Amino acid sequence: MPWSTGDVLAATGGKLAFGDPNATHASVSTNSRTIEDNSVFVALKGPSFDGHRYIDSAIDKGSRCIVAASASVAGMETESWQSRGVSLVLVDDTLAALGRLGRFRRDQSEVRLIAITGSNGKTTTRALTASVLGVRHPVHATRGNFNNEVGLPTTLLDLAPDHRWAVVELGMNAPGEMTRLGRICRADIAVITCIGEAHLEGLGTVAQVAAAKAELLDTLDEGATVILNGDDPHLRQIAADRGLSPVWYGFCDDAHVRAENISWDGTYQHFTLCHSGTKVQAAVPLAGTFMVQNALAAAAAGLQAGLSLTDVAQGLETASFESGRLTIQETASGIHVIDDTYNANPLSMEAALTALSRLKGTNRALAVLGDMRELGEEAPRFHRELGAKAAESGIAGLYTCGEFAGEVRQGALGAGLPDHCIHTGEKDALIQRITHDIHTGDWILVKGSRSMGMEQIVNDLLCR
Repeated sequence: MPWSTGDVLAATGGKLAFGDPNATHASVSTNSRTIEDNSVFVALKGPSFDGHRYIDSAIDKGSRCIVAASASVAGMETESWQSRGVSLVLVDDTLAALGRLGRFRRDQSEVRLIAITGSNGKTTTRALTASVLGVRHPVHATRGNFNNEVGLPTTLLDLAPDHRWAVVELGMNAPGEMTRLGRICRADIAVITCIGEAHLEGLGTVAQVAAAKAELLDTLDEGATVILNGDDPHLRQIAADRGLSPVWYGFCDDAHVRAENISWDGTYQHFTLCHSGTKVQAAVPLAGTFMVQNALAAAAAGLQAGLSLTDVAQGLETASFESGRLTIQETASGIHVIDDTYNANPLSMEAALTALSRLKGTNRALAVLGDMRELGEEAPRFHRELGAKAAESGIAGLYTCGEFAGEVRQGALGAGLPDHCIHTGEKDALIQRITHDIHTGDWILVKGSRSMGMEQIVNDLLCR
């Protein structure tokens, strides 16, 4: 959808330094390397970068409208931009301006929007929800990890006239951030998957994580729907404190959307999907009981969007996912590699280890674990607890890397895993050790925080 310079001014509340307010532009971008011809360039500034340094490059590539911070362009030779027919919109804060542009596009569209947040399961639930809604409607959804104050408005800027639903993922690591995201996206349906030990470095305690996630609920318009995981005590407390009557999903008896009779056939988890006295058979191409919970969240969202239980089951079964989210691949030599490398925190680590224990059957299980980041002062304790849980899961070998590998080792030793079964080191050294140790039929879980780059180990294992 095209933008006029006037639209940019109306959205951002900025000041037109020069240019034509009636000029039209094809798109909005924050990346000078991939910017399209006749587009709006928003010059973002962060701790280690400054988009204002790339304004000339953006203009060279065809940008004809620049959104810049007044303080950042003071003293720059803007006359050359004006001579090239460029419009310059000045604002106080370009990140806030980007958010307002996203909100402007969202307000212009007729799309209904589902916002999904939580300590774990956001991305999988988003993919499942988009697949469910896609059975009946044109859907626009967050791509990759575009879930922050840059990614969310960027997602909304790509809304098209034919979209009927948008499914967006919201992430945060500091108080107040969810409030800003919620105000940008203006959700019709809000889903919170769970509360756990994630982003403690910026938030402090699990109670503060819960409060930060719950900020989303305070941004909702009257009449919006709230969907919560009924198996999560923190979410039960949030609902009670706010006097909410949410749609509950989960395994609890009072859940509006429930699953029964869960089984795994090596490719799909099968279960009975229950809602309002109606039951259908459903399946998701994901391992781990907690993935069924994510499917129930998507089912609840689909039902609130007006789809039938049969439509929901179809969308769940045909969903596709990005790599690194508990996906299972078998090597040519018969090794099963569980790739859960997208991210990690204590709750998701425990869930992945539980899945490994159930999936391996009578075969050996090995765990390759990297650091869990952003846990603050309690990080050593959480990593010792991780080592203990890994040992208690019945693994035959533990391979750890990262700053807290020693703590993981200490926890595993304390829980009874023999010293000769525990290996620490850099990723390359671990790969060599794992390659020496593995046998046909083994199951190997690989998991760590995104910044650990644990997919390197997965890729190497799959190539051997």
